[in-house]
Amino acid sequence: MFENYVKQIQTHALEEAPNECCGLVTASGYVWCENVADDPKNSFVLDPRRYAAVASREEILAVVHSHVHPNADCPTKLDMEQQIQSKLPWGITHVGENGLATAPFWFGDSVPIPPLIGRTFRHGVTDCYALVRDWFRLERDIQLPIFPREDYWWEDGEDVLLDNYKAMGFEPLSSVKDLQIGDGILGTIAGRVTNHCAVYVGQGLILHHLPNRLSRVDPIHMWMKHLRIAVRYVG
Repeated sequence: MFENYVKQIQTHALEEAPNECCGLVTASGYVWCENVADDPKNSFVLDPRRYAAVASREEILAVVHSHVHPNADCPTKLDMEQQIQSKLPWGITHVGENGLATAPFWFGDSVPIPPLIGRTFRHGVTDCYALVRDWFRLERDIQLPIFPREDYWWEDGEDVLLDNYKAMGFEPLSSVKDLQIGDGILGTIAGRVTNHCAVYVGQGLILHHLPNRLSRVDPIHMWMKHLRIAVRYVG
């Protein structure tokens, strides 16, 4: 997505490092903008006057910024919140400790949905909940809500899945013996809270996505020891 602008975005990110860069993608090109945040090393605020000037002359297609701090190759909770508010795709390039900038990854509901099987893991973009959400978008034409969240939320005492599954439109099942295609599986992986979700796709199989692995289909019996609750979408 926006492949023609990748080198410009990477160049901008490297020139602004160790501060975060920010810019706009338009039909005519990538527009460098000033980061006017009080703490530009850890956040960005796009100069509103620059945004207004660009918007007055052409359509803005996407918002871009960089992450410079280590292990920051996924959106923050604030990134997710602001992307939703903007109603535009967002791109993030990560400047690593090796001094190189990655190609931007893009997120937002207008970004093309990647294949359900074989996608790489990125928290908040292509993680286990994103996979379930994309399955419902493709298979049921149902738009489950997005819950902005920080990476490793389960280690900070949050319980995003159990706290929100009813707001997603699901109700608990009394038994897993009568699973139907589209039922959700919530479980615990290497933690104390429910931090993993999957969708039942029939024939004893679940579709799910674990960190550091590609998304895949597995027999459900392999994951019964991790099961906390099974749920069904009721709208």
